[in-house]
Formats: sequence, structure tokens, C-alpha cells
Amino acid sequence: MAGTNGSQSTERLAEILPPAAADDEHDEAGRARPQTLRIKIDWQANHRQHAQEEICEQTAAATMAALVSRLIQELGPEAVRKLEPIRINRGPLISKTPAKDFVNQVQGRLYGNKKIRGTDFYLLTHSSTAQKLDSAAAASRR
Repeated sequence: MAGTNGSQSTERLAEILPPAAADDEHDEAGRARPQTLRIKIDWQANHRQHAQEEICEQTAAATMAALVSRLIQELGPEAVRKLEPIRINRGPLISKTPAKDFVNQVQGRLYGNKKIRGTDFYLLTHSSTAQKLDSAAAASRR
């Protein structure tokens, strides 16, 4: 992502996009409608000979899973090594054992997660879109 490898950038790396139905931001159950993220990867800032890439899936969780998949695809084991220590309030960001690592200890239920395409890892997605944005920023600084 832009400004990685410890350097800082004023360029916006990721942004939260508004819900699709801006006039009604809540669903029938009163929950906020899903938001999504738009994430830009500046590969040249990471010494890769690729053009800038944008990832924007239908939901923030899908965007995060696509981002992590793309990072692992491009950077290999080095990306996994840097992503594994990232923790969010519910546990590790990525895990090969979601049934153990992504469990709500009080309710005994599995937190939301997504399989990271092309890997044996899963991404913990049970967080707000703002927290996902923070996780993307944390990944870009590693």
C-alpha cells in the first residue's frame, strides 16, 4: 500500500465508502447497512514493478480478504510473517485455526471470518469497517 516499509504518505490509502442506499442507512432490524472499503496499493512504493492497484469489493470484509490474499500472493511468506502478529480486539487478524482463534469465549460462537483465497489462512472480519480500515493501515506499515 502507499507509504509502506515504514515511510509515511499523505496519499489516502483506504477510504470507507457510504452504504449503497444513502437515504436509509439502517436495515429492517435497525442495524447499520454494510459499508465497504476502497483500498489502493502502491506497488512501486514496495519495490514491485506493478501499477497502482485498487481493491473495492461489495463489503468491507470481502475487500479486506481480497487485500490480504493479494499481499500474500505478491509478497509470499514475508507477508504472512508480518500479518500474523497483527491483533484486533477479538484475536489475531489471520489464522489457520479459526475454530480455535476466532471463537467468542462467552457465547461459544465463531466470530465472522473469511477464507483467504489461495492460502490455508482465514481472516477475522468481525469488526467495524473503521477497525478494518485500521487493520489495513497496520498491514501497510509492516
